[in-house]
Amino acid sequence: MTKTNNLRLVPYETSRPWVEGVPREEWPEVTKLAEYAGLNESRYDWRPNEPFEATLTLERLERGRSAARFWFVDERGTRYPFFGQGLVDMLSRVILDHGRVRGTWIAVKRGANYGLELLEEHP
Repeated sequence: MTKTNNLRLVPYETSRPWVEGVPREEWPEVTKLAEYAGLNESRYDWRPNEPFEATLTLERLERGRSAARFWFVDERGTRYPFFGQGLVDMLSRVILDHGRVRGTWIAVKRGANYGLELLEEHP
């Protein structure tokens, strides 16, 4: 069964994360779905929340103030946060191939936080 939601716009941001031993001007630029838009919503690139197809690879686990989140990355290097329950739901439906899963994805919002969920797996 395909999930639906009424979330129309989602925040993306671009940053240059710190890289040890590399001069700041050479840090790679990273785009990601913002996990939290905060009080300064004007700093984000608000994009339509449309389902998209991609192969995502599990990147890492991150602990926040109130919860853990998982990060996946696509072929272009765009990073996406996953809620723990979203990952559990996905793992009960699909088999990851070396941490990768191909499918159709949609952004979701839980409380003040944003994340991604699998709509449909593609073999």
